[in-house]
Parts: sequence; C-alpha cells; structure tokens
Amino acid sequence: MEKVTTKIIFSLVLSLVLLISGCSSGQEPSPTTTTAPQEKADIAVFSQTKELNQIIDLDTMKLRIINVSLVRNTDPSEDAPLGKIALGIEIGNTSNKDIQFYPEEFEMTIDGQEISSPDLTLTSSLGGTYPPQRVQQGFITFPVREREVTSVKELQLTIPPITDQDGASTEAKEYTIFIDDSEA
Repeated sequence: MEKVTTKIIFSLVLSLVLLISGCSSGQEPSPTTTTAPQEKADIAVFSQTKELNQIIDLDTMKLRIINVSLVRNTDPSEDAPLGKIALGIEIGNTSNKDIQFYPEEFEMTIDGQEISSPDLTLTSSLGGTYPPQRVQQGFITFPVREREVTSVKELQLTIPPITDQDGASTEAKEYTIFIDDSEA
C-alpha cells in the first residue's frame, strides 16, 4: 500500500511540475499571429519514470531512491532548461543521535559531463535535523540544460557529508544510477 501511495504522490507532483512548466510559457499566440523562422518549433512532451527502489547505506543514514523521472521541458523560452530529472527519495536516520543532513546540497553529474544542482523551487524541503529513527519522503528535482532528457543514460549522484549532534562528519559519497533504454 505504501508503494502505491508513493507512486500516486510522485505522479501528482510530476503532473504539477508539467502543468507549471506549461503554464509559465505565457499566452498562446492568436491564430492570426505568424511565427518568425528563428523561433523554436513545438516541443513534443516526453516523460519517463523508472522504479529503482535502491538503498544507499550512509552509515548513520539510509537513503532509498524510490524512482527517477525524466521530463522534457515544453517551455520554449531560451533561458528555460531542456528538461528536469526528479528523484523520489526516502531518508531515514538509523542512528541513536540527531543527524544533520541536507539533500538540497546533492549534486548530479549527467552522463559524465553536465553538473546540476537541485532546483529548490521544485524540490521537497528535506534538509535539517533528523532525530533518531526518523524517516522522511520527498523528491529532488534537477534542471537539465545541456542535453535532451531523452538521451540521458547515467546519473552520478554526489551525496553531501552527514554531521551528527557531536559534530562528527562523514565524507561525501558517490552513487551511480543507470537509465535503462528498455524503459523508454
């Protein structure tokens, strides 16, 4: 039941992101308006979600990547990203101490080239202090600026250090997610 609820919540959030992206493009031109040759043509909608359910053990914390979604941006403006990558995640403190953890500081390398930081306007507020045995779910959204999301094959996630209540810190960790072509 929890897995179904997570899928429904993530689907609703993804739909909201698509709706906001579509609404932010402004008014549609009237039928009598002509399009200048240098303007972009209509962009076909593309979205793909891959269920992962993979657990990353961070010693005092466990991070479960529930799914990854690739969404092409349909906003034709020049400064808009080409798309977005959203990670559905669940974070749990497995220690007996308070832990400070900030997923908003994640960094993603896309296909070994483009480095992206989360878009905080489209990311759940997950950072802060996690008391012992606390679990929280949400999503982190990364803008993609250098390539079409339909061609993304590998995501390298850099997870920031974790600090406990005594000030002890772990090192940043790397985690790789492979996007399977058969899912498209």
